[in-house]
Amino acid sequence: MNNELIEEKAQLYALGILPESEVEEFETQIKSDRQLRDLVHEYQRLTELDLYQGKDEAPFHVYSKVMEQLDGPKQSEKRNLNLSQALSWGGWAVAACVAAVMWLGGASGGQVGETSSDIVVNNLGSPRIVPVPTPSDEYALEDRMLELAGLAEAYWFSREGIPEGQLLESDDAEVTQLSGGFTVFDKRFNIGFIAVENLPKEAPDRSYHVWARTSESETPVRAGTLPIGEESRGLFFFDLTQLPQGANVDSLSFFVTEEKEESPSSPSKMVVLKDV
Repeated sequence: MNNELIEEKAQLYALGILPESEVEEFETQIKSDRQLRDLVHEYQRLTELDLYQGKDEAPFHVYSKVMEQLDGPKQSEKRNLNLSQALSWGGWAVAACVAAVMWLGGASGGQVGETSSDIVVNNLGSPRIVPVPTPSDEYALEDRMLELAGLAEAYWFSREGIPEGQLLESDDAEVTQLSGGFTVFDKRFNIGFIAVENLPKEAPDRSYHVWARTSESETPVRAGTLPIGEESRGLFFFDLTQLPQGANVDSLSFFVTEEKEESPSSPSKMVVLKDV
């Protein structure tokens, strides 16, 4: 079994979505391979970081560094991002992500073509909504999660990013201009990733929450809670399968608020990032 397949199985096992027919054989392999066991434990740690928030918390999971190996060490050092190593993808995934980044770059300067897709990339703080073409609609949920993660990291590295050493607590106009991120959302499965490059403000006695709004007349749905400090910069997975039945996901928008409560039932008026 090659390393790429082993790492992919370790990731699926940590997420709890490895096919049952393969679980027993894989667990036997884990017991006899210490390196594989450590890898699985690391993946499990990454997917369980938010469990301390309690059962009432929205399903919002840290999921970062899925495609660090695709960009290579030079790119990783240049960005200086807190992204951790995860899956190594095959050549088709590399080609797909490169094509997606090139397509996004070409679409940013003009109108979006006629190609339609379930996946939507939406900048936070920038008036651009870009449908991203995908090779097939026949993906299972776990495959789509990996695809979205790869697209999110590829798009992250296609952007300028934040200069090294930028102070979050600075009040000058430059911090506000550099604050932002983007969302990658799948309208078919109602799952996605939010990438946060910088928050314009952070306070230790406040919490920061991501909300999804389907229309101005509907109550926003909380997608999850962002960490603050160094851990607030990165990619975070969210699950919006709790959206009301019949919700119009075509008009879905996202925003981040500053809250006094840890588990608010509705967003405050203090919006720090938003879709436009």
